[in-house]
Amino acid sequence: MFISVAANSQIPKHHYSKSKKTNLSTPANTARGYLEWYLNSRGRLNRIGFIDSCGKEKFYCVNFDEVDRYLLEFKKSGYVSDLYISKLRDYFEKIAWELEKYPRKDVLIHGFEADFILNIGMEEGNFENDLRHGKFECIRRLKDLSGRNLAIVLADIGTMHLKLIFTLSKYAGRWHIMSYQTF
Repeated sequence: MFISVAANSQIPKHHYSKSKKTNLSTPANTARGYLEWYLNSRGRLNRIGFIDSCGKEKFYCVNFDEVDRYLLEFKKSGYVSDLYISKLRDYFEKIAWELEKYPRKDVLIHGFEADFILNIGMEEGNFENDLRHGKFECIRRLKDLSGRNLAIVLADIGTMHLKLIFTLSKYAGRWHIMSYQTF
């Protein structure tokens, strides 16, 4: 998954957590910290009901008030950039469009059959243990045309053979995830 905050969104711009637990001093620490935060928050996040039944027919639809609540949790984590939030919102907008075009009420929604953040099965492996022993390596640092510091981090997560490539940018002296892909 590749994850524009809409003009009317409730997500505040440049709101980053000041938590002392958040170690954003290096790109690799940021990537690892994000995954640790996500794993610790996943149960709570999964209880946010961004899919509802709508209309007389009770077809599935996206509840964007709940989507905004979900996105705000990611924003408050301090690990992600506005671009990451924008891409995640775009993902929900795509799902909403598909549900409008192809209404359904009793079949699995494509994209929600697995953990769509990590792109793995919901019960796959002992991710917490694998994450502890995973390797996180900053493989490239560069600057974009505007002079902003960027970094690419490769994460290899243990026995699951899960590999992720993170793209990060530095803002206000801290690294923030712009995007990532699993492969």
